[in-house]
Amino acid sequence: MAYIASYIIIWWIVFFISLPIAIRETEISDDIVYKKEVTNLRLGLKAIIVTIISIPITYYFVHFFNQFLLSLVM
Repeated sequence: MAYIASYIIIWWIVFFISLPIAIRETEISDDIVYKKEVTNLRLGLKAIIVTIISIPITYYFVHFFNQFLLSLVM
């Protein structure tokens, strides 16, 4: 259960960190207003990469956290 809860929390943290990376924008220029429009967020690719990255991070986090708790007992 610790792995599942840790994985979900770590996945969301890493996903939110990856959101501003690799966003494609196009420039829209009017006579008066200059705007940028987001054309591609690549959310599917980011979710796949975050899923792969989060697996080892979760394993090491739970392992070290359990070792820390065991060291408090002994």
